[in-house]
Amino acid sequence: MKKKLCFLLVFVFLFSMYSLCVSAEEYTSNNLLKTTDSSISGDTPQVGGDINLDDIPDDIEEGEQNGYYLGIMELTPNSVIYCVEKEEINASMVKDAYIVVNKTKFTGSIIDENSDLYNNIDNGVFAEAKFDAKVGDKVYVFLVTEDGTTVIGVETIKKGNDELAIDGNECDIEHTLFYYLSDTDPVKNVNVTVDGKEVSCKEYSGSKVNDYEIESFACGSAYIAEYSAEKGQEICVTVTTEKGFIYTCSAKLKNAKPTISLNSFYAGDTVLKGKTNAFNAKVSITIGKKKYSTKSDNKGIFKKSVKAAKTGTKISITVTASDGVASTKTFAIKKPKGTIKSISKITYSSRNITFKLTKARKGDKVVFKLCRIKYTFKVKKIKKSYSIKIYAPKKGTKVTAVYTDKFGTKKCTKKKKVK
Repeated sequence: MKKKLCFLLVFVFLFSMYSLCVSAEEYTSNNLLKTTDSSISGDTPQVGGDINLDDIPDDIEEGEQNGYYLGIMELTPNSVIYCVEKEEINASMVKDAYIVVNKTKFTGSIIDENSDLYNNIDNGVFAEAKFDAKVGDKVYVFLVTEDGTTVIGVETIKKGNDELAIDGNECDIEHTLFYYLSDTDPVKNVNVTVDGKEVSCKEYSGSKVNDYEIESFACGSAYIAEYSAEKGQEICVTVTTEKGFIYTCSAKLKNAKPTISLNSFYAGDTVLKGKTNAFNAKVSITIGKKKYSTKSDNKGIFKKSVKAAKTGTKISITVTASDGVASTKTFAIKKPKGTIKSISKITYSSRNITFKLTKARKGDKVVFKLCRIKYTFKVKKIKKSYSIKIYAPKKGTKVTAVYTDKFGTKKCTKKKKVK
């Protein structure tokens, strides 16, 4: 009986000592967990069977741990870069580096000491790992040193800081323009759907879409999707970046903007004509500071009597369709065409100059210069030929004729010599 009791006491003593040793090995005084085997198993992720990820406190994200300082430098849905600092630590003193995401272990690696990252620290090592995760997932990072210390960090993947936006001015039943703005994370894939069906899109490098001036950015890209849809359907844009971030945006499609075209309109013209695909639509016209309004007919044609203006004057035309969708297009008044077709022979006995003009307009002027004398002719009526009285010139005198419109814009110059 005494032998059995002694045996039992010895067994209880040995079991107690074993339990204390295991407890001592599991936790450090700083609640850091140690392991040499980094396999993962169980419903709750375990590292080496003795590191329970749920037991790692959230405030262990960054900070000092047993003389080591851990900081997560960059975290994306598919990669992480982290740093462990301590006096006199280097890559040769690291035994292992790895991470755990969604119960899966991913092997890490030490970043080469020639990397620019090391310019920001005096003593320490940088580690990185690649994986596949999503925003909201927790990432656990581990670095094991040769002396058996495990330094741990944990951080949740946050949303990216870049921007994806649909251009509200260019989102209709025919096309949509959208922008992805970033200078650090390039686009990997773009997916566009209209009413749930995938449509094609391409990067857009132009400065205009249907004469609408698109914005330009110091960083990022513009894309255009083209399709045939109906008003009220939804377009959804998804951009996946090289760093694994996913951005989405959507909008309801509007009717396409009215098209606007303008018949040739030159300086001096007083009747403006144009066309739109919006029938019986309101048409607003601004020429310089003058404003006019009219309507398109049932064929989309519009016409308005206006005050003549000079070459280069801006014309702004806005067409508002019956459903309220509007578009604006800007034109410039063209330089009037016309030339001095011919000047009749001029002799020392001539008392007039006869000349012909092409595309002449009322108000046009032709100035003849003979030595120091100028003769100005103004077109009052369109004819086949014109004539202006002069004083008898001297033989050999050079004659210069300058043809201008009514605003003084030069059309052409022609020279002649008195015979």
